[in-house]
Amino acid sequence: MTITRGSVFLLCIAGVTLGVLNWAVKRPLPGDVALTRGLQALLGQSPEWAGIVTKSATEPWMWAMTGVVALLLWMLRGHVAALAAPIAFALALATDGLLRFFIFSPRPLATLVAVAKPSPSSGLPSTYGLVTGATIGLLMLVALADRRGWARAVGWVALVWLVLGWAARVTMGGHWTSQLLASYALSILMAQGVLRLVRVR
Repeated sequence: MTITRGSVFLLCIAGVTLGVLNWAVKRPLPGDVALTRGLQALLGQSPEWAGIVTKSATEPWMWAMTGVVALLLWMLRGHVAALAAPIAFALALATDGLLRFFIFSPRPLATLVAVAKPSPSSGLPSTYGLVTGATIGLLMLVALADRRGWARAVGWVALVWLVLGWAARVTMGGHWTSQLLASYALSILMAQGVLRLVRVR
């Protein structure tokens, strides 16, 4: 599997569009409720592993995750590529803080699905989605574009982590799928821009 800039860009635009629609209608999009209920029926309402995955995007674990990604990027493409990790991470945090001043979209409601930790804050953007997309998503982009077998293995692990993150946050009722995918998409778009900034193909 080879990732091209064009395919990533189109997928991310589609994801961001989901977020815009979710924010515009201020309610779950078609399929959001069904996906959440399906995952909760399959995995449980608040599995222990989901809490562990969620913590990866909180302090101090998010700093460690960024460091590990920087190290792997250094192994893949050198020290210049490693700089992309902290830059993308900082950009994700800044974007999260900025967007929360201007937009609000309700998180999943306990009347519709099970919610492990109710919160009055906006479900969009997802801090988890932005932080994880800007770090793990960045690693995925670089690793899956590499032709070496071990590098692609790293890329697939990164992709699996993104899927696990989606399952964890949705299963716990932290975000609707449309909200999390939009946050992933936005942060991966930013990560792609950072790669171009530091001239990593």
